[in-house]
Amino acid sequence: MQFDSAVNIDWENNIENDMFKDIEKLSKIYSKIPKEANVVTYCQGGYRAANAFVALKMLGYEKVKIINEGIV
Repeated sequence: MQFDSAVNIDWENNIENDMFKDIEKLSKIYSKIPKEANVVTYCQGGYRAANAFVALKMLGYEKVKIINEGIV
């Protein structure tokens, strides 16, 4: 699999008081990723990738995929 670019966003940045941050805060975190971009979320086990996937979907990103088994 080839990636044209990558952005590293720690999943913990999405969370505040054990819940996802509000849309305004999440928008600032993900502002470097164009809404029309094809996005793939991944991590070693898939759990953190799932967190990013949900955050992106909450923000209205439509072209988001997750690598379920993670990358080792």
